[in-house]
Amino acid sequence: MEILPKIAQEIINEYEKGNLPNAILFWGERFSYKKISAVELAKKILNTKTLTNPNLLILSSLNITEAKAYLNVASVNVINQYLEYVKNIIFTKYNFSNDKNLKKIEKNINFINDIYYKNEFNEPTKSELAKRIEEIIKDISFNITINDIRKIQSWAFSEKNKRKVIYINEIENLSFNVYNALLKILEEPPLNIYFILTTRNKNKIPKTILSRLRVYKFIKEDRDFEIKKFKTIFKQNDEFTTEEYFNSLYSKEHQRLKEEVKRMLNIIKEKQGVFNLDTFNFIKDENAFKLFLGELASQLRYEFLNQNLEINTYLKRLEYIKHISKYSPYNQNKKLIIENLMLNYED
Repeated sequence: MEILPKIAQEIINEYEKGNLPNAILFWGERFSYKKISAVELAKKILNTKTLTNPNLLILSSLNITEAKAYLNVASVNVINQYLEYVKNIIFTKYNFSNDKNLKKIEKNINFINDIYYKNEFNEPTKSELAKRIEEIIKDISFNITINDIRKIQSWAFSEKNKRKVIYINEIENLSFNVYNALLKILEEPPLNIYFILTTRNKNKIPKTILSRLRVYKFIKEDRDFEIKKFKTIFKQNDEFTTEEYFNSLYSKEHQRLKEEVKRMLNIIKEKQGVFNLDTFNFIKDENAFKLFLGELASQLRYEFLNQNLEINTYLKRLEYIKHISKYSPYNQNKKLIIENLMLNYED
């Protein structure tokens, strides 16, 4: 039996009693187990044990650090469950998105499927899986478009005798037009459709959307629960919390991003072109991109404190980095953001 936070158990109990509405929002900070709770609720609604059920749609981005966290374990079941999560996200993209870059990832998807069905995971295979997932993250966009929502609406209103679940992760990052398209479904959702939405920041969601949702507040549990949950998820005996485990992986990522900041600043200094921007690892991974901006701000402070920058230049660049950090989730092109950043540095 999956160990779930108290709020998740209460939500599942409400579903079993027939008291759960068709559209709900899980709201809470990172590592409050919103995603795991959403997945378990979806399985309960669909009476399924796997995430490859065709009546479950997962709309979410992928994260390379998360991928490495799940692929770095010895448990075959843990790896398989994570690959099912990846497969569902890609299945949803293939069936409901018009992304022209989907052709680029076919070989990588075929590799993942092949390994999943072979069910054999040695260290070289796990390393190759992480590499393939990283390539997928760079090659396609995980932003949700109006056309995606319209296709999902058609799917939702078909076969009304079947229960279906639509899980949208980080709903606060949707554009205004996509919110409007989603609102049309939420106003009168079919009785057989369940929407499970998650967010870290409820204040970014339009009130018209919130008014159609029952909101559940997720909080971090005590350390004993967190350690117990980590051991359950990753089948390890270390006295870690999931957050501590991820932070250990992010510390390695920080070192790599420091090198990328140096590369980027050197390109700006030498006034080189941006034709090789695709070689940078932070372009598509949302979390890596945020870490990169943090490292860039740290480097900026270092240069200012060492009197390598005038105060006006320092403040201008720092303000621009803050602007990117605040608004980047709504921009679908990270490459364009970086190109504009480089121009800002050159001024």
